[in-house]
Amino acid sequence: MALTAEHRVPMEIDFQSSWLTWVSSTTACLRALGTDHDATEVAGQSGYAFMINIHEELCPSGPTSFDLGLLATGIPWLGRSPLVYTGGQHFEGDQASPVMNEQWRYAYDLVTQEIVTGRPCVLWGAYLPEFAVVVGVGGDHYWVRSFKEALSEPQPAVSFSGLEAAGGLYVLAFPTITEPDPRERDRRAVEHAVEMMTWHSGSPWYASGLEAYDRWIASLATDKVDPFGNALNARCWAEARGYARDFIDRVALRVDPAPAAILTEARVALAESAAALSHIVDLCPLHPRDTWMIDDARGQAVEELNDAKLSDRRALNSLREAVAAWSR
Repeated sequence: MALTAEHRVPMEIDFQSSWLTWVSSTTACLRALGTDHDATEVAGQSGYAFMINIHEELCPSGPTSFDLGLLATGIPWLGRSPLVYTGGQHFEGDQASPVMNEQWRYAYDLVTQEIVTGRPCVLWGAYLPEFAVVVGVGGDHYWVRSFKEALSEPQPAVSFSGLEAAGGLYVLAFPTITEPDPRERDRRAVEHAVEMMTWHSGSPWYASGLEAYDRWIASLATDKVDPFGNALNARCWAEARGYARDFIDRVALRVDPAPAAILTEARVALAESAAALSHIVDLCPLHPRDTWMIDDARGQAVEELNDAKLSDRRALNSLREAVAAWSR
């Protein structure tokens, strides 16, 4: 597809970085496309706010190594349709296979089509395995807005074949407008929250939902933990529960009286979970990978994880009650 000069110039968008880079990237795209939803609404409607996924060695991949299709189901309720392209990793030795090259090219052409039409996209793997917003293309390169902004680091153009797309390519585009019913949207969001809090990947290396806390606690007792991954997981999941708290608070104010009181109970429990996870953030600075927590800090972290698990269980029970009240 031929590009004009104006298509090569990066779009001006409002981008606010966060630990959950899918949330910040998706929010930036949706706002650029005319919706008025913030990160709290995006995290809540997509269900990301209610997720937790922990690798057995607290690998940094935990916050992104799950079925991303679960998140896309919430996009139509935010005013746009989702168009998702995914591809696996195919290498021959140290070189990308012809299949991989074809997927890189297809992803680039897809993003180019969206950029030419004036629509930014979410892209996986710009600079490292995280999400970013593509705001321009040209010369087989992507121009992106990413987490690097929070670090005041430069964001050079990324080659279409130079993505750090661990697990495979991922592009999320938003081609058309939707018109969701606000009342139905909130009911469905609470149902989806229950689904996300009870979702299981089936992977032997990851645990999700309430079981994730047990996996995290067990990991802290071993010497096989990634200290950086531990710190990153704490930040991501504390942010997630903060979004969950604020989202349910909003929904309780928007809905009929029947489920509102029950949702308020869920909000209190989610606030306690967010606070416990935030305490773990304080215990786990983003220190180098070759250092680890002192024993006292590990013990405190275990206590906070047990508290967060109990709070999540209470929140889940309340959300289930709210769904039941809605159906009556």
